[in-house]
Amino acid sequence: MKLDTFRVIFRGEVLEGNDPIKVKSNMAKLFKLDMDDPDHLAKLEKLFSGRTLVIKDKISKADALKYNQAISEAGAQCSIEPNMLEQRKDQRRKRGDRRTVRRTSAIQPDRRTKPGRRKSDKKIE
Repeated sequence: MKLDTFRVIFRGEVLEGNDPIKVKSNMAKLFKLDMDDPDHLAKLEKLFSGRTLVIKDKISKADALKYNQAISEAGAQCSIEPNMLEQRKDQRRKRGDRRTVRRTSAIQPDRRTKPGRRKSDKKIE
C-alpha cells in the first residue's frame, strides 16, 4: 500500500489570538482572491463555512507541510492527512482477485429435464 500521498484539509478554523477578518484577508491574498469580485467572495465564504474542504490532494508530505505552514502564517488552522484513496484502490484490487474464483454453489442444475414435485407438473417421458 502506498502512503506517500497526502492531502491538506481545511475546516475554517482560525488560530487562537487572531482576528477573523484579518485571517480572511490573508487567506484571500494566499489564494489570490479579489475581495471586490462577488465570485471570489463566495469562494472565501465557502472556505470559512465550517465544512471540511480539501485544499490540495495527492501531494507529497513536503508539499503538504509547505501548505500547512503558509496557512498557519495566514492565521488559519489546517490539517494534513494521508490519502486513503490509494489504500482503498489496493483493497479493491485484492477483493477483485478473490472474486475471480468460480462459485460452484451459484450453478443450479437444469430443472427442465427432471419431473416436478407437484401433482400439477407435467411428467416428462
